[in-house]
Amino acid sequence: MDKPKINENYAIVVGNEIIVKAKYSDEFVRDCRLIDGRIWDASNKVNVFPVSSLLDVRDLADKWNIDLPRGIAGKYESKKRDYQVEILGNQVIISFDYAPDIIEAIRSHVPSAKWSSKDRFWVAPDKKIMDVLNFALKFKLTMQPSLIDRAEKIQEEKWAMHSASSALDADIEIPGIAIPLLPYQRAGVAYMHRVRKGIIGDQPGLGKTAQAIATVSIDNSFPVIVVCPNTLKINWQREIKKFFPKLTVSILYGGKSEDIPQSDVIVCNYDILYQRNDDIIKHGFQSLIVDESHAIKNGQRRSTCPKCGAIVKSNTVNCSACCTRGIIPVESWTVKRTEAVMRLAKLQGENDLTLLLTGTPITNRPDELIPQLEAVRQLVNFGGAWRFKQRYAPKRHIAINTKELNMKLRESCFVRRMKSDVYGELPPLRNAVQYMDINSKQMAW
Repeated sequence: MDKPKINENYAIVVGNEIIVKAKYSDEFVRDCRLIDGRIWDASNKVNVFPVSSLLDVRDLADKWNIDLPRGIAGKYESKKRDYQVEILGNQVIISFDYAPDIIEAIRSHVPSAKWSSKDRFWVAPDKKIMDVLNFALKFKLTMQPSLIDRAEKIQEEKWAMHSASSALDADIEIPGIAIPLLPYQRAGVAYMHRVRKGIIGDQPGLGKTAQAIATVSIDNSFPVIVVCPNTLKINWQREIKKFFPKLTVSILYGGKSEDIPQSDVIVCNYDILYQRNDDIIKHGFQSLIVDESHAIKNGQRRSTCPKCGAIVKSNTVNCSACCTRGIIPVESWTVKRTEAVMRLAKLQGENDLTLLLTGTPITNRPDELIPQLEAVRQLVNFGGAWRFKQRYAPKRHIAINTKELNMKLRESCFVRRMKSDVYGELPPLRNAVQYMDINSKQMAW
């Protein structure tokens, strides 16, 4: 008599985790990765899921003939919502039955959406409501009636932001300024003061320095840290004294750690910023200006386990390399100057000013914007680095959907004017003396 065949695909519950053992296949691995909180235990060759993802694990078990323990579903059942798409405060709630193809779709259609394993639904900021509506219509999800009204209001706000990004004048008062700004410069200040964290991408020669300091001055958000190339430090000091003569300025030299004198403006060049990070943080600052911000275009963000140093995902809570549970990944960047800027930017509060200045925000390809958007906390609106690349720079020398990219940038954090746009406002051609800081060794040449 033949022995009954035992199912080799099974799951057990240990504490707050569901451990799943199943036969390998590429499709099975893909389905596992779609479930929030999943980690791969390489030593035991099993997939581990949080109990909060039980409903998704049940659907996975049904599809792949996995035996689940009995009686574990009751207290983890999710509450049935009146609509599949609803407004909750300043967020949009999206819920639907587990399906790998729909999960893949929401990640591409609504890149800002995040899965809440606790509440059992997807969450997106209401500013991305148009993305949600397009997704809901495509998959015929039921929608709360008030969703349309909210969508109309948010769309009006986006149009207003886009108009402000392209404006050539604004009515704004700038305290303490000695030389009045040109109309388009006032418009740039008004836009940046509104967005708080953004990129001034005006063509070189249009006065980004004055706009940045004026924006900080409106809030009196001093001290401010100015990061710039070494050759521009003296120029920053001169421009600040020209437009705001009452402000005090300190310029940092050398990589040796030492106390920074109390000043309204601290100017530091990229080359020594990494070494002087701790000095700057100790001194304290309320706002941050990063000049020639395309200098941080290089470098990749990485997250590592604080216990063993293994590379992990940014949202990982359990390290599969050393099996440590409940970790908070350590974030770093592969290029020191980028990491130094990011460290300062991450210390900024939600309403603090972080202004990036660059006449060439993109020198070669759109993905050079990724670190800059990360510094002003806008990358999440594009679904993160991976989705940004897929949407706008799928290959190294290819750029796509550029009009859409420009539109989204202007709606959220970006202003750019060309000389041709403001030619009538520019003063007559004039000579400008440029000073350079030369040390004794260079003088000897």
